[in-house]
Amino acid sequence: MGSGQKKLQLKKQIIYSRPLLLMILFPLLYFAIFCYGPMYGMQIAFKDFRLGKGILGSDWVGLQNFKFLFSNVLFLQALRNTLILGAYRLVFVFPVSIIFAIMINEMRLITVKKILQTIIYLPHFISAVIAASLVTTFLSPDYGLINDVIRMFGGQPKYFLIEKSYFRTIVILTYIWKGTGWGTIVYLAALAGVDGEVLEASIIDGASRIQRIIYINIPSIMSVVVIMFILAVGSIISSDFEMILNLYNPLVYEVGDVLDTYIYRIGLQSQGRNMFSASTAANMFKSVISFVLIILTNKAASKLSEGEMRIW
Repeated sequence: MGSGQKKLQLKKQIIYSRPLLLMILFPLLYFAIFCYGPMYGMQIAFKDFRLGKGILGSDWVGLQNFKFLFSNVLFLQALRNTLILGAYRLVFVFPVSIIFAIMINEMRLITVKKILQTIIYLPHFISAVIAASLVTTFLSPDYGLINDVIRMFGGQPKYFLIEKSYFRTIVILTYIWKGTGWGTIVYLAALAGVDGEVLEASIIDGASRIQRIIYINIPSIMSVVVIMFILAVGSIISSDFEMILNLYNPLVYEVGDVLDTYIYRIGLQSQGRNMFSASTAANMFKSVISFVLIILTNKAASKLSEGEMRIW
């Protein structure tokens, strides 16, 4: 086939696929403008950024901003808190969606099933700010439900959100309440694809419900679980910024300040000259670590499953 025929064929394919290409155009523009365009500003991390001079006019300082961060006690504290909360999310939050999805899938009463699904899904569609406000109200020492129960049994009200020993537990429970719905939807969709004939055959062979869950349902959704786990590991160094920002206060910075809130404080609230540069460096560090975690987790999952569960 000559070059002229190839060009003609390509032109025909483009004309034929024009509606699909137009559909792709707007998402591509979105990512180009809002995701890849701002990457130009990442060079601020390597400069002593001055608003008056702009990005190009500011002095190049190399790795000085990163050295400042890693010698800063507050940054190291925020990094430690981020990793601890991320690990807690993997251990305590991640499995909850799988458990709820299996429970709902095994229910036979349609009405109860729909009511439970609605109760679980609803918090996912509530904004983080509203969710944090609800939690704050719920734990209020003056009119919160928890303290009302404590008073009912003769106890003294507790200021939960200013106690270091309670804060991380409150955050993790809030994550479970708000985030379980989305994961449950994903796993229920995966469970809907389980071969019904295999389940019927297992019932005929005398398999109990627990055995069907362990040997049929869970292995059938394992590829989806691995993908979700890879994404969860990638976000281990990220936190729900709006949630924590509206829950924490200076009294719990030692256990509640995470990288996202630290970046926000030094970038927008600090009066320091180099704080824009330092906050950009912290954000770049966070992004690089997330990328590395995704790559490593994906490679580990690929080796364990002999390449069957790659996400790319």
